[in-house]
Amino acid sequence: MARIGVFWIYKETVLGKSAGLSEGHENVPGIVDSPYDHVDCWEHDPSFVQPFPELRGSEYQTVPRGRVLFDTKSGSPIVYHGRELMNDRSHALIAEFFNFESTSASWRIDPHYATSQEEIDSMLGDLDD
Repeated sequence: MARIGVFWIYKETVLGKSAGLSEGHENVPGIVDSPYDHVDCWEHDPSFVQPFPELRGSEYQTVPRGRVLFDTKSGSPIVYHGRELMNDRSHALIAEFFNFESTSASWRIDPHYATSQEEIDSMLGDLDD
C-alpha cells in the first residue's frame, strides 16, 4: 500500500519519513497528507543526515525535497517536488521509498520546493522595489 510523507533526495538516496494512510489527515477533502513536515524532521531527527556527515548543519531547504500525498478519489499518490527532481530516476527512487508504482502517481512541480537561488529569487521578485 502506498505511503505518504516528506522526503529529500541526496546523492541518489531518499532521506524521508513515511506514514500509512491511516496516520494522515485530510485538510482538503479527498487528499490525505502526512503528519510530518520538513522543518521538524530535518532539525529534530539526526537520522536524516547521519549517512551524509557533510549535511550536518545545513538547512533543510538546500537539499532537493518534496511531499507525497494521496488522492482518495483516484486512489493514487500525488507527489509535489522541486523542478530538479522532475526526472525518471528521482521518480523511481521516491516511488520505491513510498511503496507505489511510479506510473500510478501524479508528479507535480511546486515552486515552494525550489533549491536554486535563481528560482527562489524569481519567485520572490525584486524585493528592493
